[in-house]
Amino acid sequence: MTKVMGPVFVGIDVSACTLVVALERDHQPGRQRREFLNTAVGHEGLIQWLSKSATAVQVCIEATGLYSLDLALALHRAEGIEVMVANPRAIADFAKALLQRSKTDQLDAEVMLEFARRMPFVAWQPPSSPRLDLRALMRRITGLKLVSQQEKNRLHSVSQSAEITPLVRKDIQSCNWNVTSRN
Repeated sequence: MTKVMGPVFVGIDVSACTLVVALERDHQPGRQRREFLNTAVGHEGLIQWLSKSATAVQVCIEATGLYSLDLALALHRAEGIEVMVANPRAIADFAKALLQRSKTDQLDAEVMLEFARRMPFVAWQPPSSPRLDLRALMRRITGLKLVSQQEKNRLHSVSQSAEITPLVRKDIQSCNWNVTSRN
């Protein structure tokens, strides 16, 4: 008689540079921990490591904007891996319910693993390509508006100071931010 193994639960703490992974297999005592780079190569290494399991893999990550999006898309495309992208507030509240007061990348990965194990697993569906494009354009526009406002603020600041050389003032005015024609 073969033993039917349950899913493999995985929590991943995502940062700009690294992925800290906590993994628990039903048929093995203890948890495994690994770290991967948050790059396409790192994602591929993570998927290969997770795919060694003969059972379903359920991964929980936090929604961290662009840092988690590429990972979520890669995991979603991988055979035998389901990904849940959880709301950061839900994860924080869950950690409080576990009386988890410390905060490290390893502990965050453990909390997300527990979240995947204990909470109803809701598989993530990626946005459509047009939505991804629109999101990227909106972020770009927001970034450009921020830089434009910073340049306007610099121009206002230098116009109030007698100590700023005319060369710096002229350089700020010559930027392509159209800072002199709008308020």
